[in-house]
Amino acid sequence: MADKLSREGSFHVTQGEKEFEIRPAGKTELQLKYETEGDKQKFEIEIEWRPLGEVDNIVIK
Repeated sequence: MADKLSREGSFHVTQGEKEFEIRPAGKTELQLKYETEGDKQKFEIEIEWRPLGEVDNIVIK
């Protein structure tokens, strides 16, 4: 996934008949989380981004 993002700027996720194109732009953050509970294991990948041109701090006067 990281290689595909680096090369092409996007990747696809398929679930059954549905396919989604993920194309993050702007400031991108990646968060990885691994948990174990007894014999159950979970690995989460979270990608967050803000569209290009979005302002972090908005001041209304």
